[in-house]
Amino acid sequence: MALTLNGNGITILGDYVGYENNAYIISTSAGRVHIPSKYVTCEGDDCVVTLSANIAAVE
Repeated sequence: MALTLNGNGITILGDYVGYENNAYIISTSAGRVHIPSKYVTCEGDDCVVTLSANIAAVE
C-alpha cells in the first residue's frame, strides 16, 4: 500500500498490518508505523473507506 502525506507529496510504502484508532498500521523497511488516516491519501487494495454523515437542522 502507499500512503501519501497530504500537502507535501511524501509517500510511504509498506504492507498493510491493520487499521486501529483511525490510523493505518503498515510494515515498512524501517519497521512498523502508525499513520493517522486524516493526514494521508491511501492507494492500494487495503485502503479503508470512511463515511461521514451530513446532518441538516430542520426548523
